[in-house]
Amino acid sequence: MAHAEVLICKVEKNRNTGGWIPLHAMFEFDRDSPAASLTFQTKDGPRRIKGEAVTLNTKRVTMVFKIDGMRNASNQYLTRMVYRSTFYFGKKTLKVTAEPLGYANRFQGYGACETK
Repeated sequence: MAHAEVLICKVEKNRNTGGWIPLHAMFEFDRDSPAASLTFQTKDGPRRIKGEAVTLNTKRVTMVFKIDGMRNASNQYLTRMVYRSTFYFGKKTLKVTAEPLGYANRFQGYGACETK
């Protein structure tokens, strides 16, 4: 990413995350393209996922990531999870929604980010 903006984020731990939302993550996005990436820590080390910035304006950026072969904090396995992360520039807050493919569940997490 040529002019990547970097967000270092921390999500508050609560029941709504279901262990499926990483509590620490780094997001990168480029204002000149739809490219985005997500890096988070797993039991096997850091994992980097490519995604897409689907909304980018002066108020917020919303990024979507599809992750295959995901395990949560309790070691439960899913074949695919779709993450939607929205960062609000003014408040520097983050909302993350995780939806498992083929299930009606939806997990949400909220946190804050620092720009780097």
